[in-house]
Amino acid sequence: MVMLHIMLAHINTTVSVGQFRQVVVNVAAILEKKATVPAVMAHINTIRMVQTPQFWENESLDALESVRRELREIVHLLKEQRQNKKFVIDIEDEYTSSKAPVNVVIQTTYKQRVIDYLAENSNNETLRKIQNFEQLTAADIQELERIFFEELGTKDEYNALTEGHPYKNNVAAFIRVINGIDHKKALQIYQQFVDGYDLTSEQEQYLKNIIDYVSMNGDIETKNFMEYPLKQYNWRTIFGDHFVNLKDFIKQIHEVISA
Repeated sequence: MVMLHIMLAHINTTVSVGQFRQVVVNVAAILEKKATVPAVMAHINTIRMVQTPQFWENESLDALESVRRELREIVHLLKEQRQNKKFVIDIEDEYTSSKAPVNVVIQTTYKQRVIDYLAENSNNETLRKIQNFEQLTAADIQELERIFFEELGTKDEYNALTEGHPYKNNVAAFIRVINGIDHKKALQIYQQFVDGYDLTSEQEQYLKNIIDYVSMNGDIETKNFMEYPLKQYNWRTIFGDHFVNLKDFIKQIHEVISA
């Protein structure tokens, strides 16, 4: 019914969509929090798309119908939000529809605002440094914190989004997780530590595990070698004399995003 009202507005100017667009955004935002559910993950692109102002600025009947068909299959997952509350009402009232148009501002989530900012500012010098594992300055970090704590939202919103994650206190590490890292560039940096020494297939695989760890957690230190999943690997045996170089590589990956 929500989608029907929005679609009818395209062919009948007397239909007012009111807050219906915001209802769709709210539903999508709650569904996104359930991304660990396979059925939700299968529609994650659509769920994220409808939370962007761009979708509503360019909405079409075909796009709305596509969203309706996708979300109707998983909206039942929100039934727990009702907390099994039931209300019995017995009143006499008349339903009236306002003819006055209502301008609704689509509110995007903090995470979506971050994703949009990173996508739109890929040429930003500080973001380029993070992507290329170059040293950040204190000014770089201060500016990142201003953007993420003031411009895109509040520090409370940032803390809520990063709660429980190891990169919580480092915005640059958080950016690594959202944006991903350049695996090829990381391997090139390691090669500098071993002066062109050819890696064995096992060493390449182990380095891939390290880079995957950084992609997921935003940062790494040698102490993380004692944590799962890294602790299951026999680093010293595989790297031998080059284990010291590996530690230096880990140190640089960590220190470049620290002031």
